[in-house]
Amino acid sequence: MGRTPKGDASRVAFVEAARRVMARVGYLNAWVNDIAAEANRSPALFYFYFESKEALLAELAADFNTDLQRRVAEAYGQETDSLLALRRAIAAFWRLYTERLPEIVGIMQAAMVVPSFAAQWQEIHREGTQLVAQGIRQSQREGWAPGLDPELAASALTSMIEQFCYVWQYPGGGFTTRLLSEDEAVETLWQLWSHALYWRVPFGVRGTHMPMTQSPITPSDPIAVSPRRADGQGSLEVKRQKKGSMR
Repeated sequence: MGRTPKGDASRVAFVEAARRVMARVGYLNAWVNDIAAEANRSPALFYFYFESKEALLAELAADFNTDLQRRVAEAYGQETDSLLALRRAIAAFWRLYTERLPEIVGIMQAAMVVPSFAAQWQEIHREGTQLVAQGIRQSQREGWAPGLDPELAASALTSMIEQFCYVWQYPGGGFTTRLLSEDEAVETLWQLWSHALYWRVPFGVRGTHMPMTQSPITPSDPIAVSPRRADGQGSLEVKRQKKGSMR
C-alpha cells in the first residue's frame, strides 16, 4: 500500500504525540491510548503504523541517531582544526540531548525492561561507538594517544558524555542544587575528551603519559615531556616548543 500525504501526516502526528506524552509522564507510563488521544487519532490507526509502543520508540531512537550523526558531520565539516571540530560536535550532542530528552529517557527505561528493544538500542549505540573509535584511530595515525585501545577509549568517552548529559539535564538525575549552563557543560566535556586523546610521548621517553595542561593540546603546539629523575623524585615537566622541534 503506497504512502499518502495524509498517511504521512498521521504517522508524524503519532510520533510527535508520543514525544509530548513521554515528556509529561515518562515512557513507562505512556500508553498507546494516551498517545492516540494526544494525536487526535484512534488507537486502531496507531497500530496501522506501529506494531507496538516499543516499535515507535525504536523509530525515535533511530531518528535520534541519524540526527546526531548529521550534526556531528556538520561540526567536523565546518572546522579544519580537529579540536575546535570536537568542541562543536560535543556542543551538538548536548543540544540534541536537550531537545530529545523525553525520548532519550524513554529509550533508557525501555532498554532496561524490554529485551527486544534493548537489542535494537545496543546496535544503534554500537554504531555510534564505532564511529568514535574510528576517530581515535585517525588521531593515533597522527601520533596522538599511542597504545590506547580505540574501542575501549570510545566506550569510556561515549559513556562519560551520555551519563553527564543525563545527570545534568534529567530532573532528579543527579545534581539538583546547581544550574549548569551549556557553555560550562561543553567546556568541561571538551577539556576531558581532548586531554584523554591529544597527548603523545616524545622520542626517548618510555612508560609515561603526558600530564594534564591548562588547555587542550593542538597538533600545531608540540609538547615535550621530561622524564622523572633517576631517583624517582620530581615531576613531569611540560614544555611547549616551536613547530618542528621535538628535542
